[in-house]
Formats: sequence, structure tokens, C-alpha cells
Amino acid sequence: DEVRRKGYSIIEYKQILHIAKFWHQKVPRNHPERDKEIYYRKSVRDFIVIMANCGLRTGELLNLRFREVALHGDKTATVTILRDTTKVRKERGIRVRRGDIFGRRKVYSLFSEPNHFVFSDFDKERQIPKDILYEYYKALMLEVKAKYPDFDATKTAYSLRHFFITVQLSAGQVSPYKIARYTGTSLQQIQDDVFDIFADITG
Repeated sequence: DEVRRKGYSIIEYKQILHIAKFWHQKVPRNHPERDKEIYYRKSVRDFIVIMANCGLRTGELLNLRFREVALHGDKTATVTILRDTTKVRKERGIRVRRGDIFGRRKVYSLFSEPNHFVFSDFDKERQIPKDILYEYYKALMLEVKAKYPDFDATKTAYSLRHFFITVQLSAGQVSPYKIARYTGTSLQQIQDDVFDIFADITG
């Protein structure tokens, strides 16, 4: 069911970024676990930006390690998705925008060695547990809705993958065949899961 949820519109994505950018600054100074709270809020912000700019599956991004990311001087990065960490069990390498986000995570994460997960837990050498990530994701969506009442807070993180694909189809005018290869899916899947919501995204 999650895979078939609608993607975000461009307006909705901008609303998310507007709130996510400074969300970590709203943590009270007397919060008993302030550093951890700030870390998770920053992490969900970075997770959203990478998902929206790379079109990865949530599991692919959570399983990504720093050794599988090569940063470039133009703020892009080459990301290698290993066959064991992807749904289709086929390795692929992609050049992505916002490579600076990967570099930013190395600055405030306690785990930034090549073998560490890009999205490591706050104080444990493991990936951020999905339940924690989704808890903060939902909390952020409610913050967005509080600011923008018409915002649809029911959409999931997977909607960011749909957002990436539909933006490439509409604004980027990229071939569906290229998008299918880039995102590690089939052309049929693009048609089934995305074309039916294309009008909602662009309208």
C-alpha cells in the first residue's frame, strides 16, 4: 500500500523544506536529551532532501554506507547501491545532486568512517532504526501541517521517491526508460505507480 501512495507536489515539498530547515533549532534548551533530539531532527531533514534528490528507496538509503558514496567538487555525488541492499538485487551506480548533504552528515554524526552507515543511530554504530526515523518523520509532517493547514500529512517517506520521479518526468523531461534504470525499477512499475498520480503532481 505504501508504494502506491501519492507523491508530494512541488509546493508541498517546498513547505516541508521550509519547516525542516530550522526544526532542530526549536528543541528546548532544557530538554533532557537535547543533543539526541537535535540529531534526529537534523537526520530526518537530511533524509528527506536526499530521498527527494536521488529517488532511492527508503531501505536503500538506510543501508547506504559512506564507503559507497563518492563526493565531487560540484556538490554532486556518485552513489553505489549494492545488490544486497536493493529490492531488485541488482547493483547500480548513480550520479546524484545534493552531494553536500552526505558531507554535512559527517560533520555532526559520531560515526563517519567509510564502513559506517550514512544514517547511523545517534550513539550506536548501527543504522537509525526505522521506527525512530518514521516517528520523527511523522512529527515533522505534523509541524508542516500546523503551518500549512492544507498540507497532506498522511503521505509517507516513500512519497519522496514518487516526487523525484514525477519531477524528472515533468520539469526535467527525462525519458521514463532512463528514470527506470536510474531508480532501479521497471518501466512497467513507473507506469503503474507514477503515471496515475502525474496529474496531481503537475496540476
